[in-house]
Amino acid sequence: YGPEHPSIVTRGLCYNEGMTAPRPAIQVTTLQSTQDPVWQLLAEQREDLKSDLKFYNPEHLHQLHTRTLLVAQLERTIVGLIVLHNDTTHHENALGVGYVSTRKKYQNMGVASAMVKALFMHAQLTGKAIANSPYELDGQIYLQPVMERTSNRFPDVEFVERDYSF
Repeated sequence: YGPEHPSIVTRGLCYNEGMTAPRPAIQVTTLQSTQDPVWQLLAEQREDLKSDLKFYNPEHLHQLHTRTLLVAQLERTIVGLIVLHNDTTHHENALGVGYVSTRKKYQNMGVASAMVKALFMHAQLTGKAIANSPYELDGQIYLQPVMERTSNRFPDVEFVERDYSF
């Protein structure tokens, strides 16, 4: 994982109780350019994403100079997205979390956990802090514990949770 290898597989093939076949790995990619194949995949799936991915804004695809996108996929399907603001006036040298969103069909399958782990790895590798925005109700229930648990696993990454507005 890093600039030369912007992808990380955060969970390999695994069997769950009652499954007869392994579940494919969740791959999280740091989207850095419109030349990236994941950008093309996002563009191809934009209509489905607009209706199925809360907070998704296709304009973010054209704002890579001010944003970083962490894109989760299962095989060739985009299943989740974290939008980061590369610069924030609220905290020096921080990645501002705009939102974390998982497609409804893939919720409670570890997608957000994989993306949050990739977020902390990205922050660690770039030497940046993470400035988190406020949680909505679902985020308080499901995402906040994942963020806190992952933050504890990355003690060298400063994690700031405050009322940031971007």
